[in-house]
Amino acid sequence: FKNKQASPEIQDFPVLPVSRWSDTVAENLLDALPQLICTKTRSQRLFCNQAMRCYTGTLAIEMNDPEFWQLYIHPEDHEYFLAQWFKGLSELQHIEITCRIKDSTQQYHWFSISAVFPAMDNDLEWLISCTDIDDQIINQQKLAQQISAQTQMLDASVDCIKLLSQKGQVISINQPGREALGISHDVT
Repeated sequence: FKNKQASPEIQDFPVLPVSRWSDTVAENLLDALPQLICTKTRSQRLFCNQAMRCYTGTLAIEMNDPEFWQLYIHPEDHEYFLAQWFKGLSELQHIEITCRIKDSTQQYHWFSISAVFPAMDNDLEWLISCTDIDDQIINQQKLAQQISAQTQMLDASVDCIKLLSQKGQVISINQPGREALGISHDVT
């Protein structure tokens, strides 16, 4: 493989630097992605990809306010989101936030939001990418509820019940077992 030459078609293919791509090419690339994506240039040009427009049910013409998408953040998440957003914007630091975003039917879904704030010499002021993690969050919540229910069932027993790992280490002791052994609730 070391000496293998690339095919002539690939070698001769001109590659334009990203800075020379037209807005149309960049927008077409962003429209092809499944993540919700929104960008803003320093000249106040806003672009939201097809996935963002479909998810929010917003037409491109309605997206004239560069901060419009913040209206879709869940009220309980909004304060934390804005604090992280403005910190990232002022420090030009990448941020990642988990919060809920409202869809076109007014339902909220969990997303992992990644925001990039390039250096001042870049025309791009910010870019956000939102990845749907709603199923993961729901599964985590279900698992936590199952663990809580199982813990309550074990604590209801008067017997000392210890849960062991496959290596034989104690990973949990029910409440009556902790009391019988004189172990505080904080220690398993």
